[in-house]
Amino acid sequence: MIEALSHVDRAGRWRVVDQTDQGSVFRGQAEDLLRQGDTLQPGDRLVTRAARVQLRLSDGSRMNLSEDGELTLAEGPGEAWDRVVQRAGEVYYRMRSALTVEAGAVETIVEGTRFLVARQGEGDGVTNGDSVSVRVEQGVVRVRRDDLGEGERLTRLRQVAMPQAGPSPGVERWRPRPADLARSWPLGRPRWQVGALATGQLLAGAAPLGTPDAGGTEGGGGLRLFAGLHLPADLRLVASTAVGASSGGSLRVPVGLGLAWQPGALTLAGELTSTLEDRRLLCGEQYTAVHLGGAGTVRYGHALGRRLSLLAELRAGYADGLSVEPALGLGVGL
Repeated sequence: MIEALSHVDRAGRWRVVDQTDQGSVFRGQAEDLLRQGDTLQPGDRLVTRAARVQLRLSDGSRMNLSEDGELTLAEGPGEAWDRVVQRAGEVYYRMRSALTVEAGAVETIVEGTRFLVARQGEGDGVTNGDSVSVRVEQGVVRVRRDDLGEGERLTRLRQVAMPQAGPSPGVERWRPRPADLARSWPLGRPRWQVGALATGQLLAGAAPLGTPDAGGTEGGGGLRLFAGLHLPADLRLVASTAVGASSGGSLRVPVGLGLAWQPGALTLAGELTSTLEDRRLLCGEQYTAVHLGGAGTVRYGHALGRRLSLLAELRAGYADGLSVEPALGLGVGL
């Protein structure tokens, strides 16, 4: 199924769209526009110009086809298929089942991994004018060329560039960078996510001496704001802040910065935090302090639309004391 589409608007910016005339689906002699939600069949051929396409398979696997790309779902027995023919462009594969990718004379065989196949040049698949590079982000793949037999075995964070003819180069170490996947990976995923959540709070051992709950437990609540920037490998750079008040009369403003892993609806995050606390002691003096600490977050997002999600979160951390915060709110993709 076509899960997401984007194309270049008149201002030269990439926009998520429901359909585009900057790409086509060919089924036999028929040609149709690319449309979100359309179901594909074995034998269908996708061609993109100034468009990017994200495909979702029935098992949850995904393929992201870049602009100026061409991909054919090779026919198999019945309605199933486990082979694609990549004739142009870049495709980022996130597979949960076995798949064979043919790119000219180069064949990549994989089962359950994440990898990028980029075909470059205008060659005919026989001359050196066409080359294929394979980069493995996670898992193991086998890359072979027709005239080289078994070829190369690539493991996590390795790459190989193979001309369609001539000697095969050796496998090299690969350090993923956003630019490596810029043409295919970001498709269908908003670059930014921001959200607001109403929080409850339980603080243990957080009150300073001179307060009624010194060394005890306080309850409270507040509002938490967060922003996340999507990175490759399902990672996000996250920043958060909040305003909260406790039953002990303290006002807390934490600021956090860290990383989150979001493979799907579930997000796991860790942050370093700095919390400004302000409260009035029993003696009448004002108590102000900055507490350094850390926090971990588990968040679940239920999609309400393409960009809007309902969020449920549980956060636990330590600064001047242990805190546990359940939260409920909304997130928006930008």
